[in-house]
Amino acid sequence: MPDIHNLIAFRGEALSQFLLVGTIFGAFAMSGVIALLSLQGSPRLRSFLFVSMAIASLAFIFATLLSVLILPFMTGHVGVSDTFAHSLNRMYGVVVISLVLGTTMLVIGTGGVGYIVSRRVGHITLAATVLFAVAFVILALVLRAAAKS
Repeated sequence: MPDIHNLIAFRGEALSQFLLVGTIFGAFAMSGVIALLSLQGSPRLRSFLFVSMAIASLAFIFATLLSVLILPFMTGHVGVSDTFAHSLNRMYGVVVISLVLGTTMLVIGTGGVGYIVSRRVGHITLAATVLFAVAFVILALVLRAAAKS
């Protein structure tokens, strides 16, 4: 197992990138929520997309706020105890889970938003969303396998 302090410093670097991504995605999800407020169409579909985008936005906001709280302690320049380092590591995991939840809900909302325009556009956006999601998962698994070897 790697030294917890080195792991925290490495994850602190990743966290600084997560902070930027979470902020941008959160703003994008919130703009989707605002846009859905003014659209006409199926109330059931609009409600589903609204909830999906709202959850995505909240998950990204939560991840961003938690990142801001723990990032100063994860730079490697601040000496922390092993117990505190393990707590930081667990909080990092919560940030990652929140980002994954937000991304999943954003992808669901993006995949379904085309159905507001028409059935055909909905099929196209859903197919594109599934294609990109599958490609992302495959590339993440390839990267994970390469990191293990």
